[in-house]
Amino acid sequence: MNHTESLVAWYLRFNGYFTTPNFTTHPDFKKEAGSSDADVLAVRFQHSHEYQQRFRFERDPYLVREVPVDFVVAEVKSSTCALNENWTNPAQGNVEYALRWIGRWSDPAVIDRIAENVYKTGEWIDSEKGDVVRFVCFGETVNETVSVKYPVVSQILLRHVIEWVRSRMTKNCYQTHREQWEPFIVELGQRFQSDQTDKQILEWIVGRPPVGEWICSLDNEQALTSLQTMLEPPSSLSRRERRLDMIGGLKVEVFANEHPPPHFRVSYGSETANYRIKDCLQLNGDLRRYYRIIRSWHSGNRGKLIATWNAFRPSNCPVGPFAD
Repeated sequence: MNHTESLVAWYLRFNGYFTTPNFTTHPDFKKEAGSSDADVLAVRFQHSHEYQQRFRFERDPYLVREVPVDFVVAEVKSSTCALNENWTNPAQGNVEYALRWIGRWSDPAVIDRIAENVYKTGEWIDSEKGDVVRFVCFGETVNETVSVKYPVVSQILLRHVIEWVRSRMTKNCYQTHREQWEPFIVELGQRFQSDQTDKQILEWIVGRPPVGEWICSLDNEQALTSLQTMLEPPSSLSRRERRLDMIGGLKVEVFANEHPPPHFRVSYGSETANYRIKDCLQLNGDLRRYYRIIRSWHSGNRGKLIATWNAFRPSNCPVGPFAD
């Protein structure tokens, strides 16, 4: 595996998934060996948890589905998220091959029905038992084509994976590696301990300077405000927006000239929704399938939302500062 695939495999492992990297398929109609491969196959069972008396390791709500069986075909890219055609083309038969390999379902008709839905939408959900089979994309930037064609497919950005793995490896348990761990994860732990930034670590993982936007932290509000003042004339203040975070492929923003009540916007590809800052009540829009993730983010970032909303009100805004 390359560094990017190793990062994702450990991210899945830390979230309770059993993983098989570089899974190779051999459909019957292919004469040559090794017709295709998935970067990582992963399966997780509903009651997976990891804790002991002193602390508990939390799971990432952006990834984890609390269902009896969550079977993931993970495609990992060092650049833009993408799904390989070998996995989306029904003629290849690779989804059926993977389903037979995992062994959860034995009836050929059921396997064909599951595969048909995965090829069509990127996901299958058992309406009775709740089992899930799905594609998940990992990459440096969101692929808008995938967002439109497969809107239910999660596109998880590498920067989010690094941020989450850093938290997992540096909180509660301070032993960031074990002797039996592979060299990649040992070195990653050492880089976390040396206080390298997420951007520096991503550059090491992908082997080049990262692309895309890197969000300024609200911890340095004064520097961010000064930078915006230099870049934007006063007349543009009512049109500004401030991006607060990227949660996988979900973009969280606060706009300057807004209507009541105080709220924030979340967008994913072409979909958007607005949420009340006070309690994360969804005011309008789509994205209901991501509400649990958005609410979890809100609960940990409500203070930042309030501070940003209040600092960001222009004099002509029809709604004033937020107050509990």
